[in-house]
Amino acid sequence: MYDNLHLRLERFAVEGDYSSIADRLSTVKQVTDTETGEVRYFGSLGGLKVTIYESSIYIVGSLSKFYNGSNIYTLNRRDTERAVQRLSEALGANVSTAKVSYLEFGDAFLLQNPVEEYLKRLGSYPRLHRNPQPDTLYYQHRGKEQPKTLCFYDKTKELRKKKEILPDGLNGRNILRYELRFKHRLPQQIGWHETITAATLYNRQFYKKMVGLYRESYFAISKRKMMKQTALREVKNPKDAMQCLIGLLLCQADTETVADFMGQLSTAKVLDRVQFYRLGQMIERATAKGKCLEEDSLILELDNQIINACLYT
Repeated sequence: MYDNLHLRLERFAVEGDYSSIADRLSTVKQVTDTETGEVRYFGSLGGLKVTIYESSIYIVGSLSKFYNGSNIYTLNRRDTERAVQRLSEALGANVSTAKVSYLEFGDAFLLQNPVEEYLKRLGSYPRLHRNPQPDTLYYQHRGKEQPKTLCFYDKTKELRKKKEILPDGLNGRNILRYELRFKHRLPQQIGWHETITAATLYNRQFYKKMVGLYRESYFAISKRKMMKQTALREVKNPKDAMQCLIGLLLCQADTETVADFMGQLSTAKVLDRVQFYRLGQMIERATAKGKCLEEDSLILELDNQIINACLYT
């Protein structure tokens, strides 16, 4: 389930002729620093971007696409090991010792309805900002640094924008991609006890840990429920409809939101004790109406897809 990676392979870990590695790349460009005299090589290898410095080699791109031709197909633990071996052979250097500074862990899911319908049903996530964009939904930290990000997007539209061809049998299908992304200080964020290298990615315990984080992160998202049809039958006029709507919004709101509002009212002393009590009763009655909710069938479908994807480690 690995996708994009940032790898750094130190020169001392490369056996054989270091200078010959550039010959294995395509569309190679040689750049010389006029101040230091350092020579750098920029090229590609099976769709991966490779930069060769005098001290190290940087490899950036989709390992899944390098191995499978498309990241729609899952790169499991065994395939990850095979992909690293194939990359080592193509590069002429043992990539297994390369340090990982960025990784994406994800999968693509074939769904019954348009992807946008699933995205709008995904609610808040603890300590991460919900950041909806066209055809994409991010959960990320505020600010420039994004050490951990959850990303949900329409894979079909992404490929169309890149003018890439969908594999046979997937044209016209609804494909949702869910990725868990880590950047900077990966061992601390993931909870791993040592430096993460390319070989670590196919370590059984590490892969199992990544699968667990992937699943836990998804299920930590609050899901928006729908009003039961039986509750809507009680609506006789606009006032009834408004009460249902208020109840629905109250049930979907974070508990802290209501508590903070009541706290502010109490501090401001704009209501006397009796009025404040009546307001509390009104909120309870409205919330009771909002409890006439049911699990959304689209969310249940996506839940099952995530569970099934995480069964095999």
